[in-house]
Amino acid sequence: MSESTLHRSFKGRQIHVPHSFEFANAAQREASGDYVSTDLYKLALQLDDKSLWQLTAVTPTWKEVGVQLPFEATGDLLFRGENGVLVRLPIGADGKILGAVSGLPGWVDGGAGVIGVTELTASQTVTVPAGAKAALVDLVGGGAGGANAYISYTYWSSGGGGGCGEHLLGLAVNLTPGDELTCTIGVGGAANNNGGATSFGSYLTAEGGTCTPGSPAGVNGDPVIGTDGYKLSSGFQSVPGAGVTIEGSGNYKGGDGAAPWKEGTVAKGTEYTGAAANGHGCGGAGGGTHIPNVYNGGPGSDGRMTIIWLG
Repeated sequence: MSESTLHRSFKGRQIHVPHSFEFANAAQREASGDYVSTDLYKLALQLDDKSLWQLTAVTPTWKEVGVQLPFEATGDLLFRGENGVLVRLPIGADGKILGAVSGLPGWVDGGAGVIGVTELTASQTVTVPAGAKAALVDLVGGGAGGANAYISYTYWSSGGGGGCGEHLLGLAVNLTPGDELTCTIGVGGAANNNGGATSFGSYLTAEGGTCTPGSPAGVNGDPVIGTDGYKLSSGFQSVPGAGVTIEGSGNYKGGDGAAPWKEGTVAKGTEYTGAAANGHGCGGAGGGTHIPNVYNGGPGSDGRMTIIWLG
């Protein structure tokens, strides 16, 4: 049939319309029937999303081959497929990213990426979010309290500064979305007491700082790594100051508290009650001596935790 004969055979709305069939939606298109061999490779317009489909078998079997413009489906994408024909890519499901499928644009599973961030300054149960397979966790244990000053017979001793909590950066793997994890934030120790440990389930633990009663300096906490947990780095701590032990009486400052890196400033010891720690995971200052009195150490500060969920 020549082009002029073909155009003369069209009537009304058929003129310059490239499709032979119209359907309201996919269900109506799939339910259609009574096709014959002469209908093969004709086009159908699906009205709900303006997609164009080619009949490839009378059963029927349809192949999407393009889209009619203007195109208004929210979230769908258009790209040029085989033979330069515009093809519609429906909106992707949650967790999918745009990639290559058989050389053409398509939705694929998302690779490792940040799903969300959880900040904790108090203990609580945390649910592993959908899609999370691992977590990068930054933990700080609780700081110890400063040691109390004391008098022992002819000896006067100002207290040593409290140790700070461990600052641990670790990776927890093989997480299961929906699982509930107990996340504990280490509480700062009172005077003469150790700080509490901060833990992310059984995966990662940053121990609290310790207090050594008397003049010796406190000890900073250590990391504890469980199954499916990996230490990436730890430390970042200052050294707590020691107190002074002398025979006889006098006015002496307590030792300084220790502080994890960038978590707070060092609590400075004085001749009086030890300064309270500030920030997170810092040790309190030791108690001082000032004739005729001795003073208690300052309290340590609580730890913290930052969880970066990874897909």
